[in-house]
Amino acid sequence: MHASGIARRRPLCASVPVGQGLAAGLLEGGATVVVPSRSAEKLAELRANLGHPAGLATLHGGFGEEGPPEGRPIADQILQEFGRVDGVVAHGGLIRSDALGARVAGLPILELPGESILEDVNQLLGLHLRAAQALLPLMAQVAKQEPGAAPGYTLVTSGLDGPDGEAQVQAEGPAMTALYGLGLALRNAAAALHLPVRVNEVRVAMQINRTDSERLAQPRVRPLSLDLGRLAGYLSEWGPHAVQGLRVRARSSPELEVLLKHFASVQQ
Repeated sequence: MHASGIARRRPLCASVPVGQGLAAGLLEGGATVVVPSRSAEKLAELRANLGHPAGLATLHGGFGEEGPPEGRPIADQILQEFGRVDGVVAHGGLIRSDALGARVAGLPILELPGESILEDVNQLLGLHLRAAQALLPLMAQVAKQEPGAAPGYTLVTSGLDGPDGEAQVQAEGPAMTALYGLGLALRNAAAALHLPVRVNEVRVAMQINRTDSERLAQPRVRPLSLDLGRLAGYLSEWGPHAVQGLRVRARSSPELEVLLKHFASVQQ
């Protein structure tokens, strides 16, 4: 499962848990990237795959009660080591056990076993909600020290919004739909509580994780996740407090390129 990433001017940006493409895109955009995970092995693999860049920091732990026994809460680690949280990038995706994955692969929604739907929703929403509960208040504390601007909490969602995501609508549909609802709930909660935080959403109507055969059949000039990391980084940088948050759609590579050029020019 992929969840959150954090953006400091040089924006302090984290990816929770490990999302290699998004982290690489954030690094390319100039962010200092903090990646938390409950798995020390995945963090070591991420550092190696990205070439141990100077702008990457990894933290072993979790949000709330789901962290490893030996790991301190991520929010405490971030405050102790960096002192602030400037922005967050979160990506939603599911990881199932091999046994469950084999059972539900390719099944339409009406044939999914009930325990599969509940497990998916609990897994995806639980992680994202715990991350938001831990990080949004920290972002608000920092923003209050610098009036007039607000950090961005950007949720990247995919799988339901367009023809390229139709295959994912089967087994992943209920959980991803619930994640869309969580994004709206977080945006409304931030407004109702007058939090100086902009909650954004990037809805992707393209397939992010592809098999080797799919990559060979339809090669891309750049990995999609790299450009999504750049876009999410732009949205998560500090912006006017008056802006409640944005929801943008990336339905094709040309459309994503237009979005990147637009927000790059806004940041200059």
